[in-house]
Amino acid sequence: MYATTSPHPLTTWSPPLARCYKCNIDVSVVAGQHPFGMGMILPDSNGRGMMGKMMTIPGIGDPALGEALTFREALNWLKRTQARCDVMESDSLLLIHALQSNTFEFSYFGAIVQDCKHLLSLLPSMAIQFVRKSANQAAHSIVRAAGSMPDLEWGLCPLLFL
Repeated sequence: MYATTSPHPLTTWSPPLARCYKCNIDVSVVAGQHPFGMGMILPDSNGRGMMGKMMTIPGIGDPALGEALTFREALNWLKRTQARCDVMESDSLLLIHALQSNTFEFSYFGAIVQDCKHLLSLLPSMAIQFVRKSANQAAHSIVRAAGSMPDLEWGLCPLLFL
């Protein structure tokens, strides 16, 4: 795994290179309210949503924990579906920094980050990248819909996100 936290993170969505895939994730958490929504999309180099998933999870109202749980769910989803993914993008700088860190935080967030690090160790060529929310609109749109729809997983979706 390698991570990029450029001093100038992406501000608009950019497609992956040809024959490469990236997964954009996002979470919708309103502090103190339950449930929260998770969204993930795997677009191809043309910006078409090849696969995606959205779901709601009852429970916490902590945005950082929601981001970590969504990242872990996306890794498990990619593993389960055997989907190819070269880059994971998140708009949570806190999460990306925690994934890069060699320290362990004794908290629920830290435990989930450790799970994510273990899953990433099984995918050594996968990069993780921080992007601004403006560059993560496809995942953001999916997660906003998650609150008003039942859980949904799809493949080969003809939607365009460019």
